[in-house]
Amino acid sequence: MSEVKLADIIDIPIREFLEMPPAPGHRDSEARAQKAIHLRALVPEHLEVEIAEYRDHSGILRRVRMTGNTRAQVWKCGLSDQVPNMVRARVYRMADEHEVRQRMLRHDSQEAAWSASDYIHRALDMTFGDNWRPRSKAISSGRFTSAVRVADSLVNHSRWSPDREVKVEMILPGWRKELQILDELTDHPLADAKVAEFARAVFNDRGEKADDGYDGVQALIENLGRGKFSGTIPHQQKILMCVVGAFDQWENGIRSPGAIPKIRKFDPLDWIRRERARKGDDQSPAAESA
Repeated sequence: MSEVKLADIIDIPIREFLEMPPAPGHRDSEARAQKAIHLRALVPEHLEVEIAEYRDHSGILRRVRMTGNTRAQVWKCGLSDQVPNMVRARVYRMADEHEVRQRMLRHDSQEAAWSASDYIHRALDMTFGDNWRPRSKAISSGRFTSAVRVADSLVNHSRWSPDREVKVEMILPGWRKELQILDELTDHPLADAKVAEFARAVFNDRGEKADDGYDGVQALIENLGRGKFSGTIPHQQKILMCVVGAFDQWENGIRSPGAIPKIRKFDPLDWIRRERARKGDDQSPAAESA
């Protein structure tokens, strides 16, 4: 077993502490500060904080707050009866930012009483930093966590049931683009209402089962879940054809006989042309150029 290095304990001026950024994966300190009644009166225990120190890719020494972020926000906003002159910090020296992220996952105790929104905030912070946050209610509410865990299990491990021990914070960075696209699809004012409704139905696993078959949502979810398409599709176009076929089946209320209905595979361009023709828009320049 390797030797565990102890932290150095140093005094840090309050201004320096408040100017430090929070470590990746912190809780939503701004929201918590408004509710932190117990921090309104300064006591000596509030002065004990923990900090990570590391060098970034440019070799610059960085310090970030591992704990004390809510206290820092309380002091910044003048919500406490006193602002201390300095804090006493345990400084943990780490190799790089990646180690900070890993350590933050194991840092807080069970007594910290994290809420569901805290975990969502941490997952988004560790994935996107300060660069992006979802706008749609479906994504910002955090309901994507279950869907991402299942998708990651299917794509990367070829199994339907995800490992419950795997934290979504460690999975989400691999699904950045997908989450952003889904957020735009469900929130964009110009998005086709039926397409957005279908995306939300799949997202919330709202497929329907009947004695004579499944609707398109259920068919898509269960076919993907059985590995019929996961791990065996050589490129994106093939799965796109399956998704379009499932959408068509769902939109038209088709019920296929048998336990697992076959998802018809459409050529996406042919399907778009057909839909434009059905809506009387087949003469548009976009349709002709397609």
